Order: sequence, then structure tokens, then C-alpha cells
Amino acid sequence: MFIIFGWNHETRKNYGPTREIICPNCSNKTYLDLLQTKLWFTLFFIPIFPYKSKHYLICKICSRGLELTDEQVDKALKLNNATGLYLKETINKEQYTKALAESNL
Repeated sequence: MFIIFGWNHETRKNYGPTREIICPNCSNKTYLDLLQTKLWFTLFFIPIFPYKSKHYLICKICSRGLELTDEQVDKALKLNNATGLYLKETINKEQYTKALAESNL
């Protein structure tokens, strides 16, 4: 009998647009997407548990971005929610501007 195990199986979750900026890499004005990556321990090619998780803000155009700290992740998630509501026209520009100021991202 033998057991097949592994690690570094990666999954990604894209939370969508988070912050509109001019990308420092490609100089295009775009919304940065909030992306979470997880590395998994696998058993018989089935992901069992994640052992590493990272969050990034990624440019949609050039795919470059920056890694977020734990403190920044909480702010980015709140801002991501506000940006989604703003783009769906559920909140107005004034409310969105307030959310941007509170986020400090």
C-alpha cells in the first residue's frame, strides 16, 4: 500500500473590482481586482487543507499587482463591497467617496 500526497496545489478567488487607480506598471486607469490565493496540502490529488493564503490587488490589464498585509486585507474587503455597490448603482458617489476615505488603501 502507498499514499500519494503533495502540496502547492493553488486555488484562486477573485473578489472583483476594489479600487480605481492609474496602474503604476502600465499607466492605464482601471479598477484593481482583489485576489486571494491559497496553497493546499493534497492527499490522493484531493485538496485537504490550505497551509498558506495571500491576498493581492491586481491590475486587470497588465496582471501586475501588490501583496496585501493582514491589516490591508480587511480594508480591501470592505472597499471591495463598497465598489461593487457603487458599480451596481446601489450607493451614490458621495457614499462611495466616504468609503474610499475610510479605507485608506
